[in-house]
Amino acid sequence: MPIVASLNLIAGARYETTDISILSADPNIDEGKISEDDLLPSVNLVYRLNDEMNIRAAYTKTLARPTFREIAPFFKRVCK
Repeated sequence: MPIVASLNLIAGARYETTDISILSADPNIDEGKISEDDLLPSVNLVYRLNDEMNIRAAYTKTLARPTFREIAPFFKRVCK
């Protein structure tokens, strides 16, 4: 979307859903679970200096979720 002749705005969003649940074979150990919904925005400004050069500024939001192993409800045994 052009703001002025040499400045463009590019915007958007990504919707991300994560739903993971992991059960242990041991019924005494609680379920490992992630259930999240996120809206992740993105905004870019592009300023055209001339036909061969642009200056770009950007903002985005991202996330990192635990992996399957990181949320698994494993029982840690201590060796004596």
